[in-house]
Amino acid sequence: MQHDTPHIVAIGPAHRLTFEPPDLVVLSWNGEVEPEHMRAFYDVLADVSGGRQLLVLLDMTRTIEPGSKTRKMAVEDPRTQLMGALALVNASFRMRVIVTMMDKAVSIFRGQTRRTTCFDDERAAREWLATQRPHLSRIDLASAS
Repeated sequence: MQHDTPHIVAIGPAHRLTFEPPDLVVLSWNGEVEPEHMRAFYDVLADVSGGRQLLVLLDMTRTIEPGSKTRKMAVEDPRTQLMGALALVNASFRMRVIVTMMDKAVSIFRGQTRRTTCFDDERAAREWLATQRPHLSRIDLASAS
């Protein structure tokens, strides 16, 4: 995959990921998120990251709460560390709680404290993510497994 031009990737039947170089990933979860969708998301992150953390904007407008297998996979996969900052847009209160719990689990399992913030609109999320760019670091996934 080319890393210097924007591109769109379909994940599963309904989810859409857009990579905006140099380091922004915008993902719209549309419907239920299965473990294989989360794996595909992490595959794209690993492919475009170039060994650096990324800024991730998740549009949660049409997201159905992920099941326990998806949440477990998302937390345990070492590639979760590629998300240097995470902005949730239009997440329900329940989804905000779930993501907060997942972030705490990542902190326990991986020793990573991810910056996660919720927004009601994409513009504000993008502005906040831009302020997080200086905090992104290199990631060695081989030693993170």
